[in-house]
Amino acid sequence: MANMIIVEELYDKLNQHYNTQLTWSNPILCQGCSASNIARTQMTDIRPLLRTTAASFPGGHSRTSFQFDRSLFQGTSKETIIALKSHIFNACREAGFYLAVAGAGKPSSKNQVYFILFQCDHNRVDRFNPNHYGDGKMQKMGTKIQTDHGYKKQKNTNGTARKTYSASSPIDGGKCRFRLRVYCSAIDETWYLSRCECVEDDVDPGAHNGHIAMPPEYIRTPLYMLLEDKDSLQLLHQCKQHLATDPFVTAILRERTQLQSIKPKQMQYLMSKLRAQELLTNNINNLSSAERLLKQFDDLVEGNEEINYVALIHSFDQGYKLRVPKGRPSKECAGFSSMNIDNIRESMKIKEGQDILLAFAWTTKKEAEMAHKFPEIFMMDVTEKTNIEKRGTFVVTGIDGNNKIFIALHCFMPNGFMETYDWIYDYAFPLLVGEHVIEHNEIVVTDGEYALYDPLVNLSHVNSPWQGTKHVLCEYHLLEQEWIKTILPTAKDSVAAEYCEKYKSWIVSWFKEFYTECQFEHSYTDFECHLASSKETIGASCFNAIYDLWSKLKVKRFKWATPYKRDKMHLGIISSSMVEAINGDMKAITKKPLASMALSDSSCVMLYHSNNLEKKRERHNAEQLNKIALWSASPTKLHLTNYAEGLLVHNFDEAASQYMYIRLSETVWYVAQNDYKMSKHPKDNTFHAKYTNVFQVNMNERTKQHLSCSCDEYVAYGIPCVHMLCVTTRVSHEMCQVRWLKLFNSFMYVTTDTKFQKLLEDLRESQKKSRGWCYCPGIISEYTGQVEYYKGATLDDLRNFKLLVICMK
Repeated sequence: MANMIIVEELYDKLNQHYNTQLTWSNPILCQGCSASNIARTQMTDIRPLLRTTAASFPGGHSRTSFQFDRSLFQGTSKETIIALKSHIFNACREAGFYLAVAGAGKPSSKNQVYFILFQCDHNRVDRFNPNHYGDGKMQKMGTKIQTDHGYKKQKNTNGTARKTYSASSPIDGGKCRFRLRVYCSAIDETWYLSRCECVEDDVDPGAHNGHIAMPPEYIRTPLYMLLEDKDSLQLLHQCKQHLATDPFVTAILRERTQLQSIKPKQMQYLMSKLRAQELLTNNINNLSSAERLLKQFDDLVEGNEEINYVALIHSFDQGYKLRVPKGRPSKECAGFSSMNIDNIRESMKIKEGQDILLAFAWTTKKEAEMAHKFPEIFMMDVTEKTNIEKRGTFVVTGIDGNNKIFIALHCFMPNGFMETYDWIYDYAFPLLVGEHVIEHNEIVVTDGEYALYDPLVNLSHVNSPWQGTKHVLCEYHLLEQEWIKTILPTAKDSVAAEYCEKYKSWIVSWFKEFYTECQFEHSYTDFECHLASSKETIGASCFNAIYDLWSKLKVKRFKWATPYKRDKMHLGIISSSMVEAINGDMKAITKKPLASMALSDSSCVMLYHSNNLEKKRERHNAEQLNKIALWSASPTKLHLTNYAEGLLVHNFDEAASQYMYIRLSETVWYVAQNDYKMSKHPKDNTFHAKYTNVFQVNMNERTKQHLSCSCDEYVAYGIPCVHMLCVTTRVSHEMCQVRWLKLFNSFMYVTTDTKFQKLLEDLRESQKKSRGWCYCPGIISEYTGQVEYYKGATLDDLRNFKLLVICMK
């Protein structure tokens, strides 16, 4: 109960902090500028100059008081305009926002030759927002049914019109009014800064509203500022050893480009890319492959790269030992006597007196942070052909708040034996990622390799950080591969193929659609009876293949069926295919095949791939922080990621159109679909029955602001289910778990404001402790004191509800 109250208090503080971040003021600094009433300085603040009323420059506006340096910007040549744009853009980027060009050309004034109008990127108007058109069809939450209104018509390659519109836009509710206007005087061909006419007198010209100030590295670079000078690239290659720290090299590069277009983050990116190429071509002949790998990571750690690793080494004299980066505490490693080290040495052709590198695991700081933020579900797999020594690479991945995959761990393995996986789960993963991360894990998805998941299952049943973790088998490996390999070839005619397709649809429903064990067992038995009755129709070979698959699935049903993971946050993940996609992406990053590389070269490519993946994620999350989804009219789009917003809006629309409910008392509701009776002959002409259950929604009697539902979907997704949304008057982002907040996914989580990070962490912990209870602040309707019927529900429905309801645990 106390945790529920804490969630309410923490959300109030979080909302207050977020609102203060949307309105801010930051001076914009420009180099090489001068003013009549201010002495020449290297860095000049524009805001005070905009307020000055004196007008002393020829051809200027009545508010003009600023002149750019004539030695740098004179005339209207293409080079001058590009340099001026770059000059102003860099100043605005350092101030924390992107400045876009709103207009340019010859003004109406005869005293001005050319003008450029800049505006904050969050000042632009939504030109193709479907929700801005009154005659467009809207559902309850404002999701758009596509019409001819609100779309920008373009031409396809065949000449026909097509409909497109932007998926997101700057935040609504008052566009940022920040603007700048510069012009070139016709009298002296000098550039001046004038105050824009649209800015009111009582508005601070340096003030921003409706968006959060961004770190400079997350603000995109215009195309005209991209580095194209080959000589500068050559200079960059020659000076790569000093780029990160030497400001003199930075000054030289900026002078060579004359556009000041090389930013520190761009330099670091190019430096890391060149370093990766250098490491790939570096070959130390006097060191073995394992020694080169360890030396490479030691050099990276000494070079302040945020990497942590652990190596399992077997010494002929000392036995098993762990090696970690210098200066970090090591950990004793025992209990590996079951490893047949002689067979390993023989298979790897290593002599008895020589040390052997058995396994090597590593993770970066950002990967560990992502695992800390999103520990609920991990997907694990082994990819082959990643190095010349034919070692398998074990990869652990997770899912973030945008439903995007991230990498948490890499590990080179000596073989695929259980002892190797046991070392990863029991030693490497807790040491690199943290035991506290594993303790918050709920689901691990793997393929059907017994040696891979059995050590994990054993640890989940004993006193270890993995205790309580639920192991789930991948639907693709269990069903899809077996179906293509063993069943489809046995379908000899179109009738058998049609039956096979319907049987497959029936089996797939077991992975997704069932809520109770009783319904699952009933459907499983019904499948066996139906399959037996169709033996003559589909043929004996097809029948035997499907029956064998059905028998295998039945034995392992506790590891994949929905009813047996209802109490875990599984996010609807039933497959480890995302890991397969990461493996393919990792192998395609270099022209040289990974299978022909040494361990040191292969790990370098993996590090580059991982860092590139995290940079894309950070930039995407930062950009989405100041944008909203156009396809939703819900107020939650300001706070939730687009993926979470889609789930929430979908649930709300279904609740409004497809469900009826009865309020039995002040704290109890019965909710069901309009056609809630079980149908043995569905309209989609499938064999299996569809179950539309009756669920019970409860309100906490003490707080009056927390709901729980017997479907357990709030536990599984962290987003209120359709049954909860039926009984609420509106939606709020406070109803969702903190993992779905834009703030939690973006750079705001790792900001220097430690109080803000602690606030998010406290909120997440409080939500976990009040598990299953959804915080619904002030959006539950008042009770009239008697049984209430909604959406056409009747007294007969109430009697049926009492018989069919799935009661709370």
